Amino acid sequence: MRRIETADSSESQILCNVNAESENTDFLVKCAENEIRKSEIDMLYLASCALEGVVPDMGVIEDLDANLFSVCQKYGLTVCVAYALESADAYDGNFIKEKETAGNDLFQDENEKKRLEQYFYNLRKRLNL
Repeated sequence: MRRIETADSSESQILCNVNAESENTDFLVKCAENEIRKSEIDMLYLASCALEGVVPDMGVIEDLDANLFSVCQKYGLTVCVAYALESADAYDGNFIKEKETAGNDLFQDENEKKRLEQYFYNLRKRLNL
């Protein structure tokens, strides 16, 4: 942080506080971006597990954060992730509601599986994963 000297010392202090707040805000924004990025990675991993019928690693399940549900909603993968969480005996009320609304035949149709695989592939490219 750079201190800008002015004739009035209180004005100098105000300028320093603004710079400190700006640096702190930048740090907080970067942290939030990293958390969202982690949730996107977790979402793709969990959705892929559901599609392949694989139980997700418990280390990943235990390290999920609160952004996961909103990120899944953004990309339309809430139900896929709900299946993965259920297979690992990890239950979240929001995901359970979404799964109940969707029904149980999500992965029964081969065309739907292929469509989801293509969507995952395109999403990975778009997110640079």
